Amino acid sequence: AMVEGSRKRGKIGKLIISTNPFIPKAATPFQWCRVASPSYLRKVYRRMKKMEALGGISCSFMPVKEAMIQAVLSRGDRRLFSLLASDDPARRIWQTIKSKNRVAEQFDPGIIFKPMEVGTPLPWRYIDHGFSEGFLAKERKRAGQEKITEPCNFINCKRCEIGCHRKS
Repeated sequence: AMVEGSRKRGKIGKLIISTNPFIPKAATPFQWCRVASPSYLRKVYRRMKKMEALGGISCSFMPVKEAMIQAVLSRGDRRLFSLLASDDPARRIWQTIKSKNRVAEQFDPGIIFKPMEVGTPLPWRYIDHGFSEGFLAKERKRAGQEKITEPCNFINCKRCEIGCHRKS
């Protein structure tokens, strides 16, 4: 609509769309989520590229291979060691994802494509981030309900359990 309206006025600006796939990260409300498959991401990227034909639009995105490697690294545990200790870890991780093979000690790269139940133990669970998994689960539920959590004001906030209100 923006490009169409610009054409009518005789001025076409440039809209730059830069996007990356969702990659679940540790100690976030979305750490139990899955990543989209490489085939799905390629399909989305092709659709986005078609928008460039409208003119005035430029699209860029993270390469699928890089996204998959990041996803494995964000979900991996000690069983990932054999891949990381190789001469070319990124290449080994990518080959493992493409071949859908388990590697040493039964690390299944397909784990990145499967959602986990909230509360499923994850490798970083023993690290004290200052807030509980219960807090993350509650925030995940709020996100699913499209509720906004206001940023912490660091003075009276007790929401995340870190205790900012005690730090003066």
